[in-house]
Amino acid sequence: MTTGFYRIAETGLTTLLATELASPYFAHDTNGGKSHQQVSASDDTILDNGNDYYAITYPGNFPVTDTASSFRVYDFEILLDILARWKTNSAAAWAAFKDLRSEVINLINHTEKGRTLGKTNYVKNTILRAEERPRYIPVRGTDENNPTFSHIGQVCVVTVTMQIPRS
Repeated sequence: MTTGFYRIAETGLTTLLATELASPYFAHDTNGGKSHQQVSASDDTILDNGNDYYAITYPGNFPVTDTASSFRVYDFEILLDILARWKTNSAAAWAAFKDLRSEVINLINHTEKGRTLGKTNYVKNTILRAEERPRYIPVRGTDENNPTFSHIGQVCVVTVTMQIPRS
């Protein structure tokens, strides 16, 4: 039963990102009739689409508080990998990444729509944090001592507090 509730939270997060940050980050376009998805739930294959920005979610921890009332409180953690393409040079890549990261932080932590994942059922609060520093993502090349980078990314933790009725 909790798989369904986690999916509700994950769908709320991916829908929120795809709609609220569609311009300029996650514009859903079609190139020659093929969809170029930029926000996904656990699908790394979208990184081959050639877009500049991506957000990919993965399941994380789920601490549960057993209350004496008619519901349980779940703190579903959703790992959110945000990525910006390395197009030209280090300065431009970092600027693009910082802008995307700032928009994601502002949306989730500083808006009512973000804190409730767009009024997703059972969601009482949402908070975004990052425990690791951003990382370079190299392209597999022939020279291991001189890598070429494709993206800058950071895995963030989105904690979604849900009040779920007891069955």
